[in-house]
Amino acid sequence: MPDAPKPCSGHTVSTSPAAFAGTPAKTSSAPLLTSPESRELVQTMRHQADAIMTGGNTLRRDNPALTVRSPHLPPKKQPWRMIVTRGDASNLPPDSQVFTDAHSHRTLVQPHGDLPAALQTLASHGCNTVLVEAGGKLTGALLDAGLADEVAIFYAPMLTGGPDAGFSQTLKNIPLTSQTFQRIGNDILLRATILKA
Repeated sequence: MPDAPKPCSGHTVSTSPAAFAGTPAKTSSAPLLTSPESRELVQTMRHQADAIMTGGNTLRRDNPALTVRSPHLPPKKQPWRMIVTRGDASNLPPDSQVFTDAHSHRTLVQPHGDLPAALQTLASHGCNTVLVEAGGKLTGALLDAGLADEVAIFYAPMLTGGPDAGFSQTLKNIPLTSQTFQRIGNDILLRATILKA
């Protein structure tokens, strides 16, 4: 991170379900876009992460739990949950799962969209790996700011329409390295490291 200590050991993984058109899918309109095998792999990725980050819009739209729920994984403490909102914390729905479930004490909120501060807060809680499960705006902001270290994109065998052009309108070309492609159920997983300047 420019002019700041590297947060969370610098390992931030951004995940996104996508259709073959290459556009990140809105989970509210297509909650089962990816295969059960892909969703189980995401559970494994959550299990390996110290924290899961999402945005305020995703929280309002989808009310995600952001927990490890797979019965196939060994028990461990639930990851921290970081909600990044462009407004104030008071604008988030108080009845969201992350604020009302048994793990609500492990939910953090970063107002005003301050991503470096969010990552520093997670670092102060002992986080080393952050898994980002968010919509296009937060994902694009992380990529634009150079705060993501790895991407994992699940391509589902379908096309999506609509006006959404991709992650963010200001997104630069970001080179990737160490790319791997893996068949997961009916999906294709692209996993790659972001090449930093």
